[in-house]
Amino acid sequence: MSQGFHPSTLLSPPPRLPASTLRQRLSWWYRLAAPGEPGEDATLEVQERVRRCRLASILIVVESLVELVALQIALTAPNARLIALPMCLCVAALLVAFVCNRCGNILVAGILLVSSIEVFLLFDIMTTPGGIDVFTLPLFDVLIQADLIAVSLLVPWSGLLCAGINCLCIVLALTVGPHTPLLTHFLRTVPNDTFARPITLQVVTATIGFVLARSFRTTLRRADRAEEMNKLQRALAQQTREALTQKTRLEISIEQMLAVHTQVANGNVAARVELQALPDLWQIAGQLNTLLARYQRAHEAERELRQLHEALHRFAAALRHAKQDNQRLQFPAKTGTVLDEVLIELNN
Repeated sequence: MSQGFHPSTLLSPPPRLPASTLRQRLSWWYRLAAPGEPGEDATLEVQERVRRCRLASILIVVESLVELVALQIALTAPNARLIALPMCLCVAALLVAFVCNRCGNILVAGILLVSSIEVFLLFDIMTTPGGIDVFTLPLFDVLIQADLIAVSLLVPWSGLLCAGINCLCIVLALTVGPHTPLLTHFLRTVPNDTFARPITLQVVTATIGFVLARSFRTTLRRADRAEEMNKLQRALAQQTREALTQKTRLEISIEQMLAVHTQVANGNVAARVELQALPDLWQIAGQLNTLLARYQRAHEAERELRQLHEALHRFAAALRHAKQDNQRLQFPAKTGTVLDEVLIELNN
């Protein structure tokens, strides 16, 4: 059985896409219209520039669609000859801005985008058939989008500059521009109200945008410095760990070399240092092994010489006894030295 209808289903909000899903859907567009992903070691300034390029790629497309629709409508208006060429140039400027943004030049792309919006709207207002009317005044309010885009893509004070240019254009349009009789009447009767609304909107929007953008840039610089400090701390911690590890390896290597010294001192002249176990001191360990090998050979030569001396003493004693007793010489047993060859010859 199907579930019954409940009025609360009409009031429930539509399901929202997860942020990850939206990011995945926009990733292909970012790869086409914006610079590539910054590296893991990129600074926050570089990451912020990439973020602004991605924002500009979306704004350029939206503004292009708006201007193309407005251009199609304007071509059917009585003043089509006056505004067709400027509006086409504005659309062309957006295409150039798209290319510059793809190359990562957000400054040029932002200037072209803001200029295209300004020129497009001002030409549309100034070329209104019959002159600027009371119903055309709300179009001056739309100029704040240029202020907001300038603050978002360019330096914070660019919004104030854009607002100042807009205020100047508004004053010139309302003073020396073509007017309808109704607007002329308004300018004579309530001039302050006519000028106050668009100019106040420009000033307030630009000021708030400047304060927010300046605060965001300050926060970004602080975060960048904090990130740099974190990187330095991680690097110092890594260096400290590597130094401790190297110190531990050196201590172990020195202990092994001391152990070999102790073995040699206790009579084990065949003891050697393992070179593979001492990667940090392998040169010293190699020289030590060479010294120990020479010491071993000298020790063996000394032992053989001592054995020879003892054998000669025994042989001399045997000779003395043989002379004193007038007996035949009794050769001593083999001594394990070079004296054995002499004894063999005497025996033969």
